[in-house]
Amino acid sequence: MDYSEAYCLLGSKPNYKTDHNTWLEHRDDGAIAVRLYDTDIITFYQDGSIKLNTGGWWTNYTKKRMISFLDNYNIKGGSCEWIIYRTDENIGYRFYNGIIIDPNGKILGKPIVAERLEQLINRPIETIENTIEVLKNLTIQTAKKLWRECHYERVIIAYYAPLEFLPLVLPNTNRKEAWYEAARSRFTNPS
Repeated sequence: MDYSEAYCLLGSKPNYKTDHNTWLEHRDDGAIAVRLYDTDIITFYQDGSIKLNTGGWWTNYTKKRMISFLDNYNIKGGSCEWIIYRTDENIGYRFYNGIIIDPNGKILGKPIVAERLEQLINRPIETIENTIEVLKNLTIQTAKKLWRECHYERVIIAYYAPLEFLPLVLPNTNRKEAWYEAARSRFTNPS
């Protein structure tokens, strides 16, 4: 859902019930909020950006409600440690209250794989492009450690980690995981 879809449902009414304890409501700044009980869990802005907020309620119910309004995004995790990612990118971002999805659909924040890489190589990584460059130059030992600790980012690791790393993980899969095809094709057809 985006601002225009929310506006179509809500119209000029002050609120619109979408589900049990869940309402769309106009805000004074022109935004439209998804209110769950007394918390604005999602705010759709006229410029196309979206703000997410748990209000301190890090529950499966809150997470399910958010996911139901967010096309092409998913949220995983539990007890105050959530990861949000676009379903077409498989790059996870640490969820925090107030996290913004910009009008182009980009999650504003640092990918978790970049956070973990910063700890492993002891230097800051500013962009996803920097992350990819670091991934290409990892040692096998660092790639193994990253693989174990960043489950949701395995697609990007499999796609950019050194080719010598891939034979270590390819035989140990059930071939149903999302990263497998990218890794297998990259290993058999290196560019």
